[in-house]
Amino acid sequence: MNILPHKSWNVYNKKNIEKVRRDEAKAQEEEQAKAERVTLAESEARLNLLRDRAQKKQQQLQSTAPESALIPQLSTTPTQHINLFEEEAKAHAQNEEHIAEQKAKDDKWERQITMYLDKGTDKESTPWYAIKEHDRFGESLKEGKKRKKDETKEEHRYKKRWREPIKLDEDPLVEINSSLSKRVEKHRERHPENKKKYKKEKKSSSSSSSIEGLRAQRLERERKERARTKSYVYGEVEDTKPPLDDRHYYSSQFNPTETAEAKKRKRDRYYHH
Repeated sequence: MNILPHKSWNVYNKKNIEKVRRDEAKAQEEEQAKAERVTLAESEARLNLLRDRAQKKQQQLQSTAPESALIPQLSTTPTQHINLFEEEAKAHAQNEEHIAEQKAKDDKWERQITMYLDKGTDKESTPWYAIKEHDRFGESLKEGKKRKKDETKEEHRYKKRWREPIKLDEDPLVEINSSLSKRVEKHRERHPENKKKYKKEKKSSSSSSSIEGLRAQRLERERKERARTKSYVYGEVEDTKPPLDDRHYYSSQFNPTETAEAKKRKRDRYYHH
């Protein structure tokens, strides 16, 4: 729709509107000239008719009236131009004023309609595609950017408020723990022997736990050595694997229990023979 006013076939194009106006003005002038010719012909015909009637009437008066009556009397009224069509001229003048008023109304209405449909045809306007986007939508773009910036700031403020950790400076539990820790520190400072005792107990507990771990490892190694020696001397193997009922140990897909029993029988035959 933006390029419609620039099409040559558009009836509301500037050139077409000017052409229509010229044609209408020309047609109106032709009609007015034709009406003037008709009026002039009618007036001449009527003037001739009145002249003939006046001559005939004058001839009749001359033939019947005495000579004294034929002497023209002096008129007291001032002389002026005789207009036989004064009333018609007044009516014609009134009609011309009415026509001019009607024409002015029509022109005003036509300007309103053409201005609404053609969007300003009285002056040359720049085509929409020749105007920069910033000039056409500058204000709306600025308002949109400002609105988007405000929304971004508000969203950032909202996220920041929820991401910040909750401050519990006035929490009673925090105050109690801090006061207790301060009391313990003061007690240790006042009684250094308790501090040394605490460190000694801590050290002894850590050393005892390490000794117990080493003892357990030594016992495990001794047990394994005894089992290995027994297997070499007596040909017996200590079954350290889980029982056969533990079906999750075997990876056979079919009959895991029967497969485990068959493997055990094979080992027994191998070690006894």
